[in-house]
Amino acid sequence: MKAKTCVPIRDCPAGSLQQTIDSYLRVADSVEIWLEDVEPLSLDAIAALAISYGERLLFLFRQGTKEARYYSFTDRMNIYGVLAATEAQVDCDLHEFPEDLEALKNLTDAPAFICSYHNFEETPSDEALEAVVTRMEAYGPTVYKLACFCNTHEDAYRLLGLLLRLRSEGKRSIVLGMGQAGMITRFAGSIWGNELIFTPTPESIETAPGQIQLEDMKRFYRLVGE
Repeated sequence: MKAKTCVPIRDCPAGSLQQTIDSYLRVADSVEIWLEDVEPLSLDAIAALAISYGERLLFLFRQGTKEARYYSFTDRMNIYGVLAATEAQVDCDLHEFPEDLEALKNLTDAPAFICSYHNFEETPSDEALEAVVTRMEAYGPTVYKLACFCNTHEDAYRLLGLLLRLRSEGKRSIVLGMGQAGMITRFAGSIWGNELIFTPTPESIETAPGQIQLEDMKRFYRLVGE
């Protein structure tokens, strides 16, 4: 099984979001829309996109200070409500949106969601990573995502081990290393069980260090016969 390619969309000219989505979906499996980095979308517009593109669409809210966010908690809950009737997914960061995750856990009809953990400085110890997974388990996510900066090749090796363990437990997962030392996790992980691999194009914006360009990933799949 190979990971589905996913092109991030963080910036596009006003009024051209659907055209941008269509252009990327002609060459990739899915797209990730950073909702607060594209033109402001109404609830109806988000629902229409989710219905049209279904599981090929992943939504993401901006991380960082609450003051920098366009969508309030109430807005986000309304968005989750409309997404629940579709196959589109949403990514909720474990540290940035704990209130959202708590709400999603308790919703009768919740959308498919990724519970994600990002560490842009290091790959924590195995014990710390296990603690992160345990926290995620409490929310019952559709997909577990852990992305950590790899300072050494050993870090990458440990992340691949974590991916294989999660998959052996039946957990749908995305485990990725950032940085030069982490690039191997993106290639190996894409054929060892990762659900998605984030693959920018020359026209899109890289959203994490070490991401593989879409054409390079497709070339790798051809090379290994996937």
